[in-house]
Formats: sequence, structure tokens, C-alpha cells
Amino acid sequence: GYRFVAALHRHAAGAAAAGASAALLGRDDDIAAAEALLERHAVVSIVGPGGVGKSSLARRLIEALPASRTHGNAWVDLAMLPPQGEVVVAVAAALGLPVAGADPLAALAMALRPLALRMVLDNAE
Repeated sequence: GYRFVAALHRHAAGAAAAGASAALLGRDDDIAAAEALLERHAVVSIVGPGGVGKSSLARRLIEALPASRTHGNAWVDLAMLPPQGEVVVAVAAALGLPVAGADPLAALAMALRPLALRMVLDNAE
């Protein structure tokens, strides 16, 4: 098992924890590999068993990458979505985009088309 030995600090609800964007120890090779993949591919998946730090790695990547996209970076957390949840609606809500109409997927695609952004879909299992 593990034993937590660091000092604990309380934060107000909604406040970012101190050190949340601190360096990931031992993940330099993973970060470099993911950055290289992002230079060549529009879509990159980070996969692995639960608890290995996929979200931390993705968060570090999105913080470290240059703001080369006109519309910036977006983080969409799908963890609270029920098993049959509407991913389209969750993405649209996280980005503040309208998805009215009979076909929410088509509406989201149309709203995303003119945007130049980097998006992370966390917990998209």
C-alpha cells in the first residue's frame, strides 16, 4: 500500500489546490512523447488503467503547450456524466456553445467548425 506523508492544507470550495500544476515526477518521457504526437496528429488519446495519472498528464500538457490556437484550450470533464449521458451536450455546455435543434451533434459540429482550439475530453471512457 501507500502512505501519504505530505502536509495537508485546506482550500475553500472551488479553489485550486496549491501545486496543482507542479511538475509530474518521472513523466518527462511521457510528456515529450505526447507533445511529439500532438505536433503530428489532430487527435491523441492517453490511455491506461485508472489512477496512473492520465488526467494529470493531460492537464500538464495543456498548460505547457504554447497558446498557438486562436480560441485557446478547453478542458471538458465527463466524469459526472451518467453511463448513457449526452457527451455532445456536455461538450457544448463546457464550451458555452449552443446545440439547439433536432440534431445536437450537427449543431455542435457547426459551432466548432470555425474555432481553432485544443480540447481535452477527460474521463471519456
